[in-house]
Amino acid sequence: TRNVPDELRFQSEAAIYGGDGVGKPLGIIVAPGLVTFARTDASKVQYPDIAAMYARRLGNGPFVWLINRGVMPQLMQLAGTYQYVWLPPGGAVSGPNAQLLGFPVVEVEYAPAMGTLGDIVLADLSKYQTITKGGVESASSIHVKFINDETAFRFVYRIAGAPMLSSAVTPYKGSSMGHFVALTAAS
Repeated sequence: TRNVPDELRFQSEAAIYGGDGVGKPLGIIVAPGLVTFARTDASKVQYPDIAAMYARRLGNGPFVWLINRGVMPQLMQLAGTYQYVWLPPGGAVSGPNAQLLGFPVVEVEYAPAMGTLGDIVLADLSKYQTITKGGVESASSIHVKFINDETAFRFVYRIAGAPMLSSAVTPYKGSSMGHFVALTAAS
């Protein structure tokens, strides 16, 4: 009962980030409404990449930068040249909870490795909808593994979800925009 809620939360969040939509939520990095931008250099995150992602966001909602931990050193290097892009709170001594172009930066364990689609995503999570059916169902049985003197546990949690937009939005003049913007591999 202590560890299962944490694991269910992790699996749900991982599916919301990258799930295929089959028996789980449709992830933001595989959804048809994801706006992608080809990064300048496959092994780096550079200021032009960040600026291009920022420009492709739809609206001014409560965006956050969701990043793989491997992206953080790249963002920290932006501070040397572009001092107003990466803003660590109180300097490098204070620790995490920084901002990038005014939006919070959040390290997420389920983001893919540096250099792949989804390693850094600009997301308006208020534009992702989920629905659950009931709460967590749990059951145990001493009969399943009776011969081994073991008890079997089963937990069921039903959740579905998808981004609110099924495709990117193309403004009257300009490039496509969306609630979720990600870098792809270098072209």
